[in-house]
Amino acid sequence: MGKEVRLVALAFFSLFFGAGNLILPPFLGYKAFDQWLVVAVGFCATAVLIPYLGILAHSKIQGGLYELAQPVLKKFSLLYTSIIFIICLLIVVPRTAAVTYELGVAPFTSLSPLLSALVFFGGIPFFALYRGRVLSIIGNYITPLLVTLMVLLIIQSFGRSVAPSTNPTPFGELISSGVIEGYQTFDAIAAVVVGAVLVLSVKNQFSYLNVKQQSKVLKQGGFWAALALMIIYFGLIYSGASLASASANDYNRSELLIYLSSFLFEGAGTQILGVTVTLACFTTAVGIVTGAADFVNEQIAPSRKAYVITIAIACIAGVLLATLGVDEIIRVAYPVLLLIYPLTIVLILLHLLPKHLTGGNVLQIVATTTFLFSIPDAVLGYFESVYLRNFLNIIPLGIFQLGWLFPSLLSALISISVHSLGSRYDQPQ
Repeated sequence: MGKEVRLVALAFFSLFFGAGNLILPPFLGYKAFDQWLVVAVGFCATAVLIPYLGILAHSKIQGGLYELAQPVLKKFSLLYTSIIFIICLLIVVPRTAAVTYELGVAPFTSLSPLLSALVFFGGIPFFALYRGRVLSIIGNYITPLLVTLMVLLIIQSFGRSVAPSTNPTPFGELISSGVIEGYQTFDAIAAVVVGAVLVLSVKNQFSYLNVKQQSKVLKQGGFWAALALMIIYFGLIYSGASLASASANDYNRSELLIYLSSFLFEGAGTQILGVTVTLACFTTAVGIVTGAADFVNEQIAPSRKAYVITIAIACIAGVLLATLGVDEIIRVAYPVLLLIYPLTIVLILLHLLPKHLTGGNVLQIVATTTFLFSIPDAVLGYFESVYLRNFLNIIPLGIFQLGWLFPSLLSALISISVHSLGSRYDQPQ
């Protein structure tokens, strides 16, 4: 099954490696100086490890996002799933087009943001409507070129010294900044959305394999994709850190990436960056739109017409919202991520636990706890509140916007213990 594993690994890598994945890592390294390795570990925890675990969860249940949410959220699963897809279509997909314009179009042409978005979304229906070719086209052509360009960018930074930080950041703050920045990749959400697309694609394209073999292909392909992502992220973060010793200018994420590519590749830098950004963003948008159309077709309006209409609406909305620009989209999205990302992480992890530990109300208790303790961070993203700040100061890791983590772990430990003891008590002596 070597060919199948390679194809799935390449497709997973390409679908995960999107707009945020390209912009965020160099900026982390640039700000961390010689402490870049610590933020890289935190970043990869939410940008690599959790997405890979999401792939394992999908391979275990052999279903889509709704099947992933239903055992945990029960009657709220359809609501949660719908919200996830709405977030993806109204935030993630427009952001891919906006980043493509700012890094891959604007530096070379006078094309307007609206016209650029029209061209970008004009190509998505072809891949989404002919889904049987998604694996082969993305895996065989787009991803190898994308990886080659990224490797060249990273290699060019080797041998450069990394300046020591004049104001070292505490270890805990470094880790948490990497973890939170990993939220912006949307990869945990992509794992539960795009993972379903790959499950269906594997079922269709590799129908000659049995269910066990298909699951093995998904697991192995996901592992190699995760490993490749980690190597690329570490390399990009190091590239940003190496640049911090050469310039004291204050860049935003997009400006830094443009400067990095120009600095390392001289005249050809912006062209290489433009091609890379366009490929990365486009493949991510294709995966999300396809996943949303599948969801509508399966759960809300099962028909080919509904599938096509969903793709059309997604593309129209993407064209309109992409013109807002990257910074505005990120500003609006950040608090939403602080609310939905922790719940998505917990949803993935709960599915990987043995079933005998998650019976009764364990799943619902942990999910509810996570959601409730994520609300303060989300609210503070839009409105300042002294009371919420004081509340988070009391909770472990609350000052790092990780106040949900300890309560979630504690609720899992208590609920699993109570369920296990109750099960033993109920067994006949």
